Formats: sequence, structure tokens, C-alpha cells
Amino acid sequence: MSSAAGKALLTVATTTAGLTAGVFFDWHVTVMPGLGELPDAEFIAAFQALDRAIMNPPFIGGAFMGGAASLVAATVAHRQEPARLRLLAAASAVYALGVVGVTMAGNVPLNEKLAAVSVATASPAEMSTARVDFEGPWKKRHLVRTGAALGSLVLVSLAMRSRDQKNRESKVTLSAMAAGEGR
Repeated sequence: MSSAAGKALLTVATTTAGLTAGVFFDWHVTVMPGLGELPDAEFIAAFQALDRAIMNPPFIGGAFMGGAASLVAATVAHRQEPARLRLLAAASAVYALGVVGVTMAGNVPLNEKLAAVSVATASPAEMSTARVDFEGPWKKRHLVRTGAALGSLVLVSLAMRSRDQKNRESKVTLSAMAAGEGR
């Protein structure tokens, strides 16, 4: 793969990982605390609306799954650069397990269970139980995936800045040769 294509993939991986980390961080520090102030029926209705709204192609394809795909692609593209490869492989693993895995195994089933609650027909006791069963577990899982998204972003950012030792040695050798020829 060309160096330009590898750099482009690395840029896309950093961007998509950053978008996901940003969305998750925002939900953690603004959306969920704001929803937490609502009464049960309003909390459930608002979360259901937000969950429906976030299920859109730009977020799911562009940031969330795009982050996973671009991280893996960047890892493959840099397989000849051990320093970057290690960082990108770690970023990909953290993202796959901590972001995609936790979302699919933890948050999505909780979202689906809450989506089945009818605010129009559920009793106040049923809504209270549904909220208690949802809110605490969802926030704990979300904190894990937020941390994983931020961790993955840090790793891919470090990979973007890293240079392979072999490349450094080649540049030093070329510089030394050029300096020697200029005498």
C-alpha cells in the first residue's frame, strides 16, 4: 500500500475514533445527567426518542462502525511499520471489544428492552421498574465504552505521531551521507 494511502487511512481512523469518543463523552457528561433529572415517564420517552434518532447512517456507518473498519484498515496498511502496527492493533482491539462489543452485548439489549416500554399504557410502578432496570446498568456500560473510545483515540493518535525506528535510521543515514558528500 502506498504511503499516501496509509496516511489517509490513519487520518480517517483518527477522525472516526474521535467522532465516536466525542459522542460517547457528550452523552456521558450532558445527555444522561440531563435525562436523569426527568420523571420516569419523561425519561423513558426522551431516551426512546434519542435512541431512535442516533440510529442513523451517518453515525452508525460513518463514526461507530466506520471507526472499527478504519482502525482495522489502518492497522493492515501499517503492517510493515512495527511501532505503528502495535499502537494501531491495540487501538483496534480496544475499540472492537470496548466500544463495539460492549455496545452490542450490553447497551443495545438494554435499549431494546426500554424501547418495549409503552409510556402510554405502562403503570407508574412499571415505568419506575423499567427505569431502574435500565438506567444504572446502561450508564455503567456506557462509561466502559466511553473509556474504551477515548483510549482507542489516544492510541491511534499516538500511532499517527509515531515513526518506525527503521524509518528514523534511514533518515539519519541519508542525512549523514548527504552531510559527508557536502565536504
